[in-house]
Amino acid sequence: MSFSSRVSVTKLKSEVEFPCLFVGSNKKEVLKKLTEAGVKLYDWQEEKIVFNKLSTFDVEKGKAGILILDKKEKKSNVPGFFQKDAASLCRDVFGEWCSFINKKNYSLIALKSIGEKAIEGLGVGATVSAYNYRVKEVTKVSVDLDEKAFKNGVLQGDGINVSRWLVDSPPNIITPEKFKNLILDQFKGESKFTTKVLNKAQLKKSGYGLISAVGQGSETGPYIVHVSYKGKAKKESVAMVGKGITFDTGGLDVKPSKFMRWMKKDMGGAASVFGIASWVKATKPKENFDFVFAIAENSVSKEAVRPGDIMKAKNGLSVEMHNTDAEGRLAMASGFNYLSSLNQKFSYCFDIATLTGAIKVGLDDKVAGLFSNDMKFGTSVAKASERVNDPLWLMPMPHWLKPAIATSTVADYVNCKDGYGGALSAAEFLKLFIPKETPWCHLDIYAWTDSKRGPYMTKGATGQSVQAICDWIKNL
Repeated sequence: MSFSSRVSVTKLKSEVEFPCLFVGSNKKEVLKKLTEAGVKLYDWQEEKIVFNKLSTFDVEKGKAGILILDKKEKKSNVPGFFQKDAASLCRDVFGEWCSFINKKNYSLIALKSIGEKAIEGLGVGATVSAYNYRVKEVTKVSVDLDEKAFKNGVLQGDGINVSRWLVDSPPNIITPEKFKNLILDQFKGESKFTTKVLNKAQLKKSGYGLISAVGQGSETGPYIVHVSYKGKAKKESVAMVGKGITFDTGGLDVKPSKFMRWMKKDMGGAASVFGIASWVKATKPKENFDFVFAIAENSVSKEAVRPGDIMKAKNGLSVEMHNTDAEGRLAMASGFNYLSSLNQKFSYCFDIATLTGAIKVGLDDKVAGLFSNDMKFGTSVAKASERVNDPLWLMPMPHWLKPAIATSTVADYVNCKDGYGGALSAAEFLKLFIPKETPWCHLDIYAWTDSKRGPYMTKGATGQSVQAICDWIKNL
């Protein structure tokens, strides 16, 4: 199994080929480009063209699209408004454009006046809209624009798409073992990358009791996979842990069928980390990275962990299993314990996980929860998410939640608490295992769209948070 880019970029020839999408920030300039391409619009057609909205026309030469960006548009000063800027508008308009042309190949002309970020957004949108799990055909885009900026967007789109492909793949295809092998195949032998795996026996022997408990009901796994990238010795060191529960039945506290149906997406956090790591592989940044994938399947069997069982973490904390459907945080805790065992100092630490339904109840399916133990770090990640409109919202971490998960009479902590604030108490549980004195951000994501939207042409995985974190890395 492998994933390859779904978009091929070539330079536009002297003669414009239709369908063609024209993007600019000045209506007269765009209409001039249309005239040069042999297209003259009627007055009523020109009147239909408004700022920040895709206008589409059937012309003699084929299908034409026009997007005029209002670069002077004022942004809202309301926190969390997540208003689209030029770049995210360029990205998101591709769903409408691709639906209009209803074919894979097209031309794209973008005037340099729209700026590099907007052209980068076009690259992201073109790539994300080209993805379909069932169709492997490559979309051919002929471009007349800043190719470097556009291709930077394509690389981000590829990172998003490989994450989507992993989540969309069925759980009999992406098992813990196959996911582990896929990660190794992607990075083994790559310049500046090294890989390491801890298997079921090694995890148990080394004291990783939490992830071992999660995976003990499955015939395959669990695993911790470590992918290390060495950029420059004196640059920042960034660690990332991804939740890789390849399927979640809920364990013995079994989920209702309507909630279990899409639980192949419970490895969405690890898939996003994989997408970010793939982008790092393609762009070779100067920073150093340690990507840790906590992989398991939460199955129902006679071997499965029971409510009331006590497990011991690598760092010595004992945890009572209050609910077997709160398994992801246990796997993640072992991932953090593994980071601590490396005896390295990390400048920043992320974890990305489809951790709680509670976060979606509060923030809907488009906004992910962002928790941090460092306000400066957390704010910088939130701002990156606003820059690319991949929304993350900074959440509170109330001091009273630690006692709420320390209520076991037989262990140090319970793995979850009943009642309100499920996303907050889950973040508090994870904080117990963060490497000492490390700035940390926890992303509680949904990783899925239940309908077509923006550049996503089908229901399914979204690669949520990949673009936000890639932008944060670029601005380090």
